[in-house]
Amino acid sequence: MARKWLQVILAKVEKAYEMGFDGVYLDNIDARIVISELDLGWAKNLNLTKLMVEALYRLSTLVKEKYGKSFKVYVNIGSAVELLAEEKFLASIDGVLREEVWYTIKNGKCVKVDPRETKYVLKYLREARLKGKTVIVADFLENKEMTEDFCSLCWYYGFIPVPQPA
Repeated sequence: MARKWLQVILAKVEKAYEMGFDGVYLDNIDARIVISELDLGWAKNLNLTKLMVEALYRLSTLVKEKYGKSFKVYVNIGSAVELLAEEKFLASIDGVLREEVWYTIKNGKCVKVDPRETKYVLKYLREARLKGKTVIVADFLENKEMTEDFCSLCWYYGFIPVPQPA
């Protein structure tokens, strides 16, 4: 069972490679947080952080051995930004995407993210950037002023901005 997930992902990576892609983007890296919050019996005694780091490291190693070191592995870190403090995790990726660093949508309206959350997230994203990782930020924006502010903030930190219309 544990190897089945790896076979599925490796098959998808192979298809992407055959289609001419030079890397993959892995979503739901923060699934371990969701699993923890659901308080599932089978996961109670598991170190889900360690399992996620090990799984990504194994996947990245296999992919880079097969397709070359220039084949990129990007992740959507979601709410699991603290994984960026794990050296083995960082060694497994070439870049990271995080949505909603400065702006988000609440009740159908575009608003600023709580500054404490932004500060917390920036701590990890900045470290990843300082360690040579590509950092992409995608926030939801509703006007030109927000977009200009968002892009300026991203460029200041050396991040790649991806403005998303709210």
